[in-house]
Amino acid sequence: MADDKMKQIVESAMSDKGVYEEMAQREAEVWSSRHVNPRLQSVIQRDKEAGTKLASKPPALKLEKVLPKFGITPERGLSLGCGSGRAERGYLKNGICKSFHGIDIAPDAVAEAARLAKEEGLDCTYETQDLNFLVLPENAFDLVVAQTSLHHCLHLEHVIEQIVRCLRPGGVLFVHDYVGESQFQFSDKRLKIMNDILAILPDRLKFSHLANKVVKRINRQEPGKLVSPFESIRSGEIKGILLQHFDVIEKHERTTFMHRVAGKGMRENFTESEDTRAMYALLVYFDQLLGEEGVLPPIAGQYLMRPKSK
Repeated sequence: MADDKMKQIVESAMSDKGVYEEMAQREAEVWSSRHVNPRLQSVIQRDKEAGTKLASKPPALKLEKVLPKFGITPERGLSLGCGSGRAERGYLKNGICKSFHGIDIAPDAVAEAARLAKEEGLDCTYETQDLNFLVLPENAFDLVVAQTSLHHCLHLEHVIEQIVRCLRPGGVLFVHDYVGESQFQFSDKRLKIMNDILAILPDRLKFSHLANKVVKRINRQEPGKLVSPFESIRSGEIKGILLQHFDVIEKHERTTFMHRVAGKGMRENFTESEDTRAMYALLVYFDQLLGEEGVLPPIAGQYLMRPKSK
C-alpha cells in the first residue's frame, strides 16, 4: 500500500503542474523557516560540536584532502541546495575554489547565505531557483557540490544532466546525501534492528533535541506526510541515476541505523561521560559492521565523481 502511494505521489507531481507548484511552495516555506530558525540552528551547531567530541564516526571524505590526492584544483564552484551557505563558506575558507555560486529553492535561506558571505568577505553569489527545473550555463564550473539536496529532487534525471552540462573539462561532482529507502520506507530488517537497539538505550540517550521528545520507536512514515513534500522523494534511485552519467573517483558509504538511533539532534546526549562516549563508539562500530558485512545497505553516501567520457 505504501509503495502504491509513493508511486502515486511521484507520478502526480510529475504530471500535474498544480500539484507540483503546491508541493514546491510548501517545500520552500519549510526550508526557509528551518534555515533561519534560531532554536534549530542552535541544535545543529551543538550536534556538530558533539560529533567532534565523540570523534568516533568512520572517516568521511574531506574535499580539502581528497581533491589534492587526485591533482584536482577547481577554481569556480557551484553549490546546489545551498541553504544558508555553510558548505561553500567552509570550502572557500579551506582553499577549495576561488569563488562559489549557490542555488536554493528557499528565498529566506538564500538571503541569509548572501548576508553571511558578504559579512565574511567571501566571493559567493546566490540565486533562488527550483532544482527540479534547473537551467545551468554550459562549461561554467570546475566543481559542483550537492550536499543533502538530491534526495529532495523529483526530476533527478534532469538535475544530473544539467550538472554534466555545466562542468568544465576535468570538472568534478561531489555528492553527500541520503541514498536510503525513498520516502523513508525502511525495510523490515532495518526497522527491527533500529527498534531493538532503541529498546536497550535509556531515555536520556534517546532524547531528540530537534523533535524535543524522547524517541521511543521508529515507524515507517506515511508517504506524503514527511517533514517536507519532497523529502527523500526518490532517494533510493540517486545512486543508480548518478552512475549512468558519472564514474566514481572515490566514495565513502556509511550508516545503517545511526541516523535514527543516535542521529542529528541526539549526539550531544552521548557526550555526558566516558561511559556514554564509549557506548556511542560501540554503536558506530556495530553500525559500520552491518554495512560491511552486507546485513543492511548504507544510507549515507559521499561520492567524488567525474562525467563519463562521451
